[in-house]
Amino acid sequence: MHDRPAMVPRIADALVLVLPPGQSLRRLDDYGVLQPEWALLDRLLEHFGRLILVTDGKADDAAIAADLAARHTPDHASRIEVVCNTPSLSPATWDDAKVARVREVCAGMHSAIVKTHQFDAGDAAISITRQLRAVGMRIALIAHGSYPWSRFLAWEFGNNSAQARIASRAEARLCTRADLIVGTSQQMVEDLCWRYGIDSSRGVVVPTHVSPKPDINAAAQRDEATILFVGPLIPRKRLDILIRAMSLLEEPDKSRARLIILGDGPLKGTLVALAREMGVNAIFEPHLGHERMLDRLGSCTISAHTSELEGLPRAVLEAMAAGAPVIVADTPGLSRSVEHGATGLRVDPTPEAFGHAIGALLQDAEWRDLMGSRAAGVVREKYGLHAILPREIDACAKALQQQPMSTRRSAA
Repeated sequence: MHDRPAMVPRIADALVLVLPPGQSLRRLDDYGVLQPEWALLDRLLEHFGRLILVTDGKADDAAIAADLAARHTPDHASRIEVVCNTPSLSPATWDDAKVARVREVCAGMHSAIVKTHQFDAGDAAISITRQLRAVGMRIALIAHGSYPWSRFLAWEFGNNSAQARIASRAEARLCTRADLIVGTSQQMVEDLCWRYGIDSSRGVVVPTHVSPKPDINAAAQRDEATILFVGPLIPRKRLDILIRAMSLLEEPDKSRARLIILGDGPLKGTLVALAREMGVNAIFEPHLGHERMLDRLGSCTISAHTSELEGLPRAVLEAMAAGAPVIVADTPGLSRSVEHGATGLRVDPTPEAFGHAIGALLQDAEWRDLMGSRAAGVVREKYGLHAILPREIDACAKALQQQPMSTRRSAA
């Protein structure tokens, strides 16, 4: 709950948030990202008449949304509509049906913002925008993503792979049609504008936000010698580096240290076998709910991340906001998240560099306290909801300004 001004200017009748193909509120909740994202949506709803969530989930998506609304701001529950695949239609049939469902929900409205949750939701968002404009609504389309989708696929499958080409074409369709492009970093927004020949004035940076717990544990209050990783177990995360780094620790750190890996993915079996082979005390656990994940971040000794490519990673920001000393690979996305030596450590993506950094931090509780408290202060101030919410509101208002008034009276 939070204090609200007596009168809040309304941007539009509705905010329509479109999730990517195959994505659902259930899956976001399982991954531990729905709670922090809902905190932002709850505040954004103050500036819209309705919040419409378009998902590929089933009936439980509506129940999840109702529960979250009741826990955050109960009076918002009646103004949230979840458009989900309750008839259990085939993906192709549902693609058409959900566009028609959104049009039905928006009947009688005059204006709306259509926004992608990630760039791969672009085709559905474009179709919804087209349908709503066809009935005379004033609609702004925001191309939003928290990571460079096509770049990720190019890294994973190759620049000339079918996956990368398809993603690039879809990303281009969305970005060239959008009234505004929103990314989490300046580099990401500039890259999208350059790649697709878009004027930079249509690009806006809205960083990932964090919603940390109020208390920050000192080193003496944290679990002893626990190194924590949170994320999917996929090749891009390069967790083999972290496991090998743990094997290089000197005694007594090697015997007492534990590597806790929170996440699931196709590489789990391979990583379990590698940890056993290297004699590393590694504990693998599935995704946790957001509250439990924050507890782990608040109690670990060190949070480590070896990924080769990121956007602006929430897992790193949340670790820093929780006061955990972080070690990150000096790679795109991760390197921008920390100030080396002040709010975290940036090291070469090698087992030797990570092992040296982990060992040094394990031996110096005072350094861990100083670095963790600095990181928490910086991240909470720069990426807290109070800092990011005005940027989200401004982006929505700017996008709608790009669209002329419809023949109807607009609510904006």
